[in-house]
Amino acid sequence: MIRIFRFTAGIALILLGIAGLILPIMPGWILILAGLPLVSPGPSVRRLRVWEKHGIRAGFTTKRFQLFLKMTDDLLDETRQKLLKKKLPGQRFIFLNQVHGANVAVIDSQPKELFTRILEADGAITSVPGVTILVLSADCLSIFFRARGWVGLAHAGRQGTCSKIAVKTLDLICEKSGCRPEEVHVIFGPSICEKHYEVGPGCTFDVPGENRKQLLEAGARAQNIVGNKICTFTRSGEYYSFRREKESAGRMISFISISPGKS
Repeated sequence: MIRIFRFTAGIALILLGIAGLILPIMPGWILILAGLPLVSPGPSVRRLRVWEKHGIRAGFTTKRFQLFLKMTDDLLDETRQKLLKKKLPGQRFIFLNQVHGANVAVIDSQPKELFTRILEADGAITSVPGVTILVLSADCLSIFFRARGWVGLAHAGRQGTCSKIAVKTLDLICEKSGCRPEEVHVIFGPSICEKHYEVGPGCTFDVPGENRKQLLEAGARAQNIVGNKICTFTRSGEYYSFRREKESAGRMISFISISPGKS
């Protein structure tokens, strides 16, 4: 019954969205994008279950997720915060302003607020159980880090990659955890692939490939870096792609936290 209701609601939103494109009286693309996840198959959240045995809760959302976000400022809205609190694990949430830089924040104490915004940062690490780090993306790469007693998450677009955000996150998590680079485990989230990321006439940029190369040069072990083959551009039915959808694109939410009771 629930599936039928979701499918029917999805079709209705898509039809309203199409009407909005023809007669600009409604936000057409937003309604269509809200309806597609209800109709299309697939999970709303993909979890990194391989890390669950280590007491780490991490993953990223898909287009089926019930919350539509376009920018980090959307997380200042209390209604969105309440819904996110219900859908993702965590007692406190940290979200980043994401300026496509290489600043990495350290969260080593319990935040006072339910949602805390970190200005001018594209990465964060924490050792506090129950604190969930959030990163938004729609083609950029989210990079998950796990070290002894610490977790981290970084947002790497072309600018952040060139500024070595991944290496800076690796260095900082090693400094705080006492681990060596070869002991840190890394997982890449979805991102646009090199084939579809043109940055100039005839020139492309391999975001996951370059970040992997930088991490290896910084001392990470190849077997501890897990990539994926999810290209947001080619699989835009499941994931948001700014390159394909332009201003109408929503954002995936990547998240990571240490489970309460773990350290």
